[in-house]
Amino acid sequence: AEVLQQQPFYSDFVPVLHKLIQAHHPEDFQKETLQLISDLCSKINEGHRNSDKLLCDRMLEYIQLHISDVNLGLEQIAEEFGYSTYYVSRFFREQNNENLKEYISTLRLERAKVLLKDTQLSVNEIVEKVGYISPSSFIRKFKVAEGMTPGEYRRMEHISGKSHMEHTS
Repeated sequence: AEVLQQQPFYSDFVPVLHKLIQAHHPEDFQKETLQLISDLCSKINEGHRNSDKLLCDRMLEYIQLHISDVNLGLEQIAEEFGYSTYYVSRFFREQNNENLKEYISTLRLERAKVLLKDTQLSVNEIVEKVGYISPSSFIRKFKVAEGMTPGEYRRMEHISGKSHMEHTS
């Protein structure tokens, strides 16, 4: 029992193991065995949830770090993490309630909006920084998502930024 108590994983099972060892009747032994199996299954499931969360966090971090890479997508992420594209696609959707392609696209557009608002970078430079291949496809996707072109968005943000500054002065 002392060895088991030194191990954090096993320490949760020590009381059940003691009851199992002290069982004098087959019914008690069966009851304690079933309890031990149930506790072990719960602990294993908890470990899976923790490792899934860790893998998901690593994938999200990888996407953040590589968002400017035009090749960033399902195939690259699957290769990086050593899983099939099918697994990564299904796993990402289960963990984030959003498919990977949509997540990357949304992240790219959000980054572009920040750059449009906070920098003087040209649309071509922003396209490069957020991982789009061509300015025309970026402008088209931006307009669908935001209802205006990147240039119109920048002008609107600068106007609203100026009026906000005037009200706070």
